[in-house]
Amino acid sequence: MTAIAAILVLAAFSAFSSTEAQTPVQVDIYYESLCTDSIAFITKQFYPTYQKMGKYMKVNFIPYGNSNKTKDEATGGYTFVCQHGPEECYGNKVQSCALVHIMEDKKKVAFINCVMSAQNVTAAGLECATDHNIEFPPIDTCVNGAEGNITLAKMGDKTDALNPRLTSVPTVVFDMMYKVDEQKMATSNFMSALCSHIMGTKPTECAGQSGATFSAYAVPSLVFALAAILPAAVVH
Repeated sequence: MTAIAAILVLAAFSAFSSTEAQTPVQVDIYYESLCTDSIAFITKQFYPTYQKMGKYMKVNFIPYGNSNKTKDEATGGYTFVCQHGPEECYGNKVQSCALVHIMEDKKKVAFINCVMSAQNVTAAGLECATDHNIEFPPIDTCVNGAEGNITLAKMGDKTDALNPRLTSVPTVVFDMMYKVDEQKMATSNFMSALCSHIMGTKPTECAGQSGATFSAYAVPSLVFALAAILPAAVVH
């Protein structure tokens, strides 16, 4: 095999490998359980994209938003004031506890989408856990105990650490770098924003989205082309 043929084979292998070993895009979502914009984003933008392209992202949910917390130094406990009232504090806490106690990423995402779609925030946790075959008692114990307060307070710490500071929800951060233009794109066309962060060969789902340059058919086409030219490149 000539040097040229060897180089072509290596190029094809490299292209194929890049489609198989994508580094997931980190997606951090700062939101509130009863915020209408947060609900619309998670249920209409994020979740439909996750169902198609979940393997391309590592998702972190931070259900806190424009809440405030006060620590009781005597007891170590916290009290919370949430933008949409006590029910939202409860909803944020349910989701925070669920994110700790649900081990499977897909189930976490499905649960969050389910409770964000629900009409009754107080009943949503049990109903969504049942629907997705998730054990609810550990979540419920967390919500109603000290663990829930501490867990939600940690969500508050993460939100307070955001730079620049959070001003609205939902706020979407890719790969730990907040950018205003990406925020606007993410909330209006999340798939397009995600695709712009996927390095190398874009998945077919990105076709027609900004940043998409070639489809999954590119690698098979290259392989067929090499199969046609390699015989001529072999030295007998």
